[in-house]
Amino acid sequence: MPTKPRVLHVIDHTDSGGAQVQMADRMSDLKDQFEFSVAVLGRTGDFSSRYKQMGIPVVELAKGRNRWNLAVFFSLLRLVKSEKPDIIYAHLFKSMILSSFAAFLTGTACILRDHSGLNRRSLQFYFPNLLVRSLFSLAFRLAIKLSDHVVVFNEIEMQDYTSEFNVPQAKLDFLPNSINIVNLDSSQFKFDLRKELNLSEKTRIIIMVGRLAPEKDWPTFIEVAERFSDPQQYSFVAVGGGQLDASLRELALDKGIKNFHFLGERKDVASLLAQADAFLLTSKQESFGLVILEAMAAGCPVISSRTTGAISIIEHGHTGYLVDIGDVDGFASALKTILFDTKLAKDLINNARSSLGEYSPQKVSEKLANIYNKVLLDRGMNKS
Repeated sequence: MPTKPRVLHVIDHTDSGGAQVQMADRMSDLKDQFEFSVAVLGRTGDFSSRYKQMGIPVVELAKGRNRWNLAVFFSLLRLVKSEKPDIIYAHLFKSMILSSFAAFLTGTACILRDHSGLNRRSLQFYFPNLLVRSLFSLAFRLAIKLSDHVVVFNEIEMQDYTSEFNVPQAKLDFLPNSINIVNLDSSQFKFDLRKELNLSEKTRIIIMVGRLAPEKDWPTFIEVAERFSDPQQYSFVAVGGGQLDASLRELALDKGIKNFHFLGERKDVASLLAQADAFLLTSKQESFGLVILEAMAAGCPVISSRTTGAISIIEHGHTGYLVDIGDVDGFASALKTILFDTKLAKDLINNARSSLGEYSPQKVSEKLANIYNKVLLDRGMNKS
């Protein structure tokens, strides 16, 4: 019986995040075809336990070091030499850099998984300091050259890599995130949003979910809320935590918005989305936008800024609405249209849910398996 190819996932941390969720789903789907293990370069969080419960070995390499302590590279190098994986699959910023060097020094195949849509524009959000941004950009360009393959979210990002990083098409693949479609009814809600916020059944709930970080452009969401200030008719809900928590609360308070609620980080996002009347995403930068799929799956009409991720998911006017980045008037107009045209809202919901087939876990996992096998074949190591 042939041995299963061994894939070592390397990731910056195992706190909650989209990359960590997708890793768990892909490893669960493909465990009969590949043997997986995980190396964590930084903080260990809930997902370390989740991977272990799946029977996947997790090696925590940080040993108290912070995320960018480069000494962890030598621990990673020793691990790769001892485990001898067939493929290193690297996720997030630090892991993509260090994994490519470890792979090069050990002669191991390496795939870089870009979860952030890296290009000149997005790097300004992730690395505001020019010197740090320049150093990362140089290191990342070298990492791409040393790696066997790069996986991005969509065809637009593939074009970015070709034009900005001079990566040949043959070295690129796009792989979206997956979403499970779950039909939620009121009996399944873990949290009665209207009851908690003391809202009537007639109050329209407008929700946004995301990190409280600059790239999400929360001030635009707050400005839209300012246009719908009647607390009897509308309620705006922010779900997420992050560095801008205090300043955004202060901004909403200064504007005198009484129908704005900060819920912090939540684990019942699907239930919250299913109880909302509209989902807004005002991001300036969104490489994919898994929360867009989550809103669609939950039956919540979507209005999003025209980020790369949103454009690749939403068909404007059919499965949702697209608005220019920072266009408060555009968001307000689209929101009024959805809230006051019941038939349109239902059509958007139905069309959106019908479009989610290409994001099914099975399809995404099959495509990833093909990428693994393609890299192994190119290396002359296909064991399937």
